[in-house]
Amino acid sequence: MRNYKFYLMFILSTLILIIFITSSPLLKNKFFLMTHSNWVKVNNFKIIETYTYCSSEPWRRGIDRAAYRYIKYEYSFDKRKYIEENEKLFGVYRINLLDNCEKLKEKNEVLWNEYNKNNYPLYANISNSKILISNDLFKIGTSSFLSILFEIQGVIITLVIVVSCALFYDLIRR
Repeated sequence: MRNYKFYLMFILSTLILIIFITSSPLLKNKFFLMTHSNWVKVNNFKIIETYTYCSSEPWRRGIDRAAYRYIKYEYSFDKRKYIEENEKLFGVYRINLLDNCEKLKEKNEVLWNEYNKNNYPLYANISNSKILISNDLFKIGTSSFLSILFEIQGVIITLVIVVSCALFYDLIRR
């Protein structure tokens, strides 16, 4: 019985840690800089195009689960010009069933405007580049772990409806 409690607490604390890390751009950036120490910061880059779009990934079952930021940018590295695209710079994920694509896009635009006020850095190496959204803002809606929690929420609601219908049917039958 004691091992059961330990494993349960371990799993819960790990899940909370994952949500916290994936919700904080500052922690994501620290992790990136630790694991990509050979990348160089590029000072001058220009955004060519940016927009927000909705996606039903990862399960593609018809409902929009996230609004992502697409960005196309140009930068110079080692005396050469590069044009890169990032289809998922950051995402805003559904927290409840009432959120729709337009609400997710609005939340993404608000976040982009907050991030855009700061100077976010671009890091590059010879073969690739990455824009880091460096902000101390903690936003639970940016955690990719929410897609799993959203699915769990849907399963729980479905189970409640099925049990309620069964109880209602049993009540009527009597």
